[in-house]
Amino acid sequence: MNESLEFTSWNKIKFQVYAVNSEFAKLLEELDPGTSDSLIVAHYPFGKDIVKMGQLYLPDQQEILPSNHTHFAKLSKQFLNYAKIPVGIVLNKSVEVYYETPQRVVSDKLWYQGAILGAWELFDQPIAKDSTQLANISSGARSIFMLPKISDSIAHNRLKKALHIALPPPAHSRQHRDLFATIAANIETNNKWHCSILYLTEQWLIKRNNPAFINLQNYFLKLAWHQSYNCRRQFELNMVWEKVLNTISNQNIYLQPKLSSHLKQLYMIAESVFPGMIFAIDNNNEIAPIKLIQDAYTNIYRLKDYAPLLMHPCHITKDIPVYYSLNYPNYFESFLPTKSVSRLMDEIRIISNIIELIQQKNIDFLPQPSFTYFHPHSLGNHKIEPINAILHDASLQKYFKKYKDLALAQNSAFFNGCIKISI
Repeated sequence: MNESLEFTSWNKIKFQVYAVNSEFAKLLEELDPGTSDSLIVAHYPFGKDIVKMGQLYLPDQQEILPSNHTHFAKLSKQFLNYAKIPVGIVLNKSVEVYYETPQRVVSDKLWYQGAILGAWELFDQPIAKDSTQLANISSGARSIFMLPKISDSIAHNRLKKALHIALPPPAHSRQHRDLFATIAANIETNNKWHCSILYLTEQWLIKRNNPAFINLQNYFLKLAWHQSYNCRRQFELNMVWEKVLNTISNQNIYLQPKLSSHLKQLYMIAESVFPGMIFAIDNNNEIAPIKLIQDAYTNIYRLKDYAPLLMHPCHITKDIPVYYSLNYPNYFESFLPTKSVSRLMDEIRIISNIIELIQQKNIDFLPQPSFTYFHPHSLGNHKIEPINAILHDASLQKYFKKYKDLALAQNSAFFNGCIKISI
């Protein structure tokens, strides 16, 4: 074992568990675990994958290795092989569940401290091929990115020289996370960002004759049901979507498949099936070492003109509106490229018109969120706002009090067809 991975006992760590998930802690306490070192704590640096394509990864000093690696083979076989992903609880920071294609990252969930991993994997899969083999879980936010461009070669070379970074300037926002992770790893600090996961060993799950185990099993069943909400609601909205398409078709409107997917995703986000995006303000270091990254791009990279404003995924609430960009699709569908390429200004105009039609029809089982549309070439007409109207966001007003001499990167690709969703 090493300082990134350690055995511990329930008595040593139970107060940390009670602090983040008292219900789960009480159930573990009922099992009377005693003083044996029957738990494993893993500390993951920012940006490392905890699960990759359904395979658990474990930290080994500076490396993150698959749990079936020869280095961990004995430990995994003896303690963790009871499930594809063993039961774990997030003790601090956050994790993001995501899927990845060669073209984009699809964010599924963002979980904070107290969240339980591995509940689904405890139960038999009803299908031959385990769908969890497609899933990834990142330490901290995977879908994080910087709004202003950070691909300037001269400025990036300053980062490379100061922080011994080998990565080239990012060509796309999906490459930002790995660069941020390298920056976080290479900057010397007394308080390194890490996400700690407490794993239950097999010893906890073989006490089936203990009545307390039934309570724990029921908890996992309820949790798995709750965590399946996005799958169940996605199925329901897919069924409702046929009514939506019929409504559109009855108006003699042809809707491209890509625009239909954008539209459906907006309603999925409004139902909290999938996360939208929000601005990283208030130094929200739970999702990433935000302040450290911002300082690196302010003081070493030396961003000119624009504030080092980051965005990260977040599930919508009544108090937290979220954003979606036509330039950053978060839907699962894939489409063959077409010869005709429509302008994003035209697309967002079509979407706003169709949403207005949908809301007038008041279709059953479809949410009624509020949408605000933004585009850099808007003149403030046809319900589409110019990008500077985003500055009315209360969180940004607070943020720019700190960066008074720097501006919002209104030329960011994210804003080229941006929609704010409120409930």
